[in-house]
Amino acid sequence: MPMLENELARRQTNGNGLELRPQPVRVQWVWDDLITADSNDLKCTFTCSVRALSDAPERRMLEEVLLGPRTALRAEHVVTHFSPTLRAAAADQARTKGVAAWLEPGAKDQLVAALKKAAGQVAFSCGLEVLPPFQLEVESRSYAQEQSRQMQRRLAEQQAAGQVEHFTRAAELLKKFQEIRQ
Repeated sequence: MPMLENELARRQTNGNGLELRPQPVRVQWVWDDLITADSNDLKCTFTCSVRALSDAPERRMLEEVLLGPRTALRAEHVVTHFSPTLRAAAADQARTKGVAAWLEPGAKDQLVAALKKAAGQVAFSCGLEVLPPFQLEVESRSYAQEQSRQMQRRLAEQQAAGQVEHFTRAAELLKKFQEIRQ
């Protein structure tokens, strides 16, 4: 039976050895409860590829550490195994900057580097290789809500200023009208 799309390795049906997927599999982690230096929330979605290494020592590590009693190693097993380490690395990095800094173009490179390093360390210990492309998406609900409130405040201020200006013009016109009448 051919390997499923999300499988990295599978025990052979005769029980002798492992069948490894030669192509990498994409995996994704989502953390929506990270906190930035200015106490805003930060949601991060990190995606990369992983591949099982074919050397005999790596195969044994893969079998011992990740496969265990399972018949197949799937992408979700990798995600679960890597999650605590990657989440800790993401949380540590998130606390180093305010949310606005994280949302700027190019600011994610520091976080991607930390996640690549952490993923590489975990992968080394379990017979996997972490591969590009590395993708990181960041967003913040609290920051978006604050930006929305500020925009609404500015619009309300502009509207109030417009009303004051309109009232001032109307008062001037009324004054001129009364002068003309007299």
